[in-house]
Amino acid sequence: MGVAPGGGALPAARYLILASRLVPDRDGGFTISVLRRAIDMAAAGADVTLLTVDPGETADHDAHRAEWVRRGLLGSRESLRNLFDDVRSDPSWLRRAATPGPVPSSPWPTRPIVDDSGAPVLDLPVVSGDAAWHLTDAPVRVYDKGAVIGWLPGFGGLYRAWVNAVAAEATPGQYRVPVVLCEARQIGETLVTAGDPPLDAGIRVLHTTHACHVLSPFRWDSPMDAAWERWFEIADRFDGVLWLTPSQRDDVERRFGAQRLRSFVVPHPAPVVSAPSDPVSGRIVILNSLIPRKRVDHVLRALPAVRAAVPAAHLFVYGDGASGAELRALATELGVEDAVKWIGHVADPETQAWASADALVLASTNEGQP
Repeated sequence: MGVAPGGGALPAARYLILASRLVPDRDGGFTISVLRRAIDMAAAGADVTLLTVDPGETADHDAHRAEWVRRGLLGSRESLRNLFDDVRSDPSWLRRAATPGPVPSSPWPTRPIVDDSGAPVLDLPVVSGDAAWHLTDAPVRVYDKGAVIGWLPGFGGLYRAWVNAVAAEATPGQYRVPVVLCEARQIGETLVTAGDPPLDAGIRVLHTTHACHVLSPFRWDSPMDAAWERWFEIADRFDGVLWLTPSQRDDVERRFGAQRLRSFVVPHPAPVVSAPSDPVSGRIVILNSLIPRKRVDHVLRALPAVRAAVPAAHLFVYGDGASGAELRALATELGVEDAVKWIGHVADPETQAWASADALVLASTNEGQP
């Protein structure tokens, strides 16, 4: 494959980083790690395009692109593409990929996707009550001039058709090998599942990981949830799997055998923190989503004992989430509400959270980072 232009460290290829969505201030560390990966790869000389598949409106996606550029997490608006934006502007790839003829029946309602003129482009099945909704074979109806002309088998058929079309586009230079870095397990499953259209044979697929694959008590042989179990059944179809740490890779190989997967260790990228630090005495900082897995309640329950030993101790909580109201009530119940400040989400924690922290607490059951 050679090397990237300018003698970069990455093999010369067209890199397509595929994620479910990249929305400012949503999905926590997942979103930032995906964007940071793209930035670092581009800095190493790679040709990188980010791809998303959330069926939002083009105007909303344009606003997301503009915000990421403003924050310095996206090189240009053109480097972040969305399946539904693409199909609204040019549905020719969709129509070429569609299976002609009668559309199979389906029990599911549908969501229409229309172009700027209001003309229907496709109908998405709306699957409810099934955690594996992305694996449905319910038809995606494809339109031309207001009439159904064919269909694709579920989200998998739609995603594969789009990735094939993007990978086939002409690009400058001589490096034409398309490499997909899949960042979401739900999408990865659909890419390598059998069905029409198949993923083009020349496309290489690497799958990243963002979290621990086992449940409590988090040992190498601990139980896994259904989504991870299903993913491991097809993970050997990827050209490579990127684990966050050597220990996670070793645990997987101990469980499934060293030859089961082509495994590599690639930690989440992070910039060097250069912001000045001015710690405030006694300030304890938490920076994460307010959800049960982060165990902020454990920190709150420990705070009275900490304050008994260090009277100046106080807690700054950065982040939002579904457990926010419950955690505030717990702080009141414990009598520490005067020592807890709920900051909410901040876009630049380097300069706000880190700079003033005397101590940082990470209380999660598990984290997708070294």
